[in-house]
Amino acid sequence: MKKGIMLLALVALFGCEDEDIKATIEGNTRVFAVDGFKLEIGNLTEYYSLDEAKDLIFIPNNLPEGDYAGLSNLGISEEECGYIDTSEQTCFASGETGSCLPNNVKMLGINIYTIAMEDIDEAAKLGYYPTIASHLGGQYVDFDITTSHCPISGNEVLNQ
Repeated sequence: MKKGIMLLALVALFGCEDEDIKATIEGNTRVFAVDGFKLEIGNLTEYYSLDEAKDLIFIPNNLPEGDYAGLSNLGISEEECGYIDTSEQTCFASGETGSCLPNNVKMLGINIYTIAMEDIDEAAKLGYYPTIASHLGGQYVDFDITTSHCPISGNEVLNQ
């Protein structure tokens, strides 16, 4: 009975994201950092790594860039890739215009890692955001994370 109540509470908190619920039940959490950008520059739309994009566009405050070496020292139990469709304005902090992506960013490629729940504060210090933040609003803005094959190519969101 207690497990059933806990599961219902988790679904209410996280929505129906199976990966986040599974990770939480196992005492883990999922965090992500940006890997690259699908940019529209003139008539050309291409996917650029985070480092390449820094030379082409304004990189907003609070963008989860992540320090992989630091995170791997904490222990990663699973790695995935994913993307965030940014066809609508996407910001990383509520009410802070400096945290919003430029309009020519059509998609973010992200790396998603599963870590122990107790390491979430350290992961945040290393530049990672919890995936559940995309569902909770508040400091973070509501956006959908879609898991995808690795590596991200930029073709995951083709309608842009």
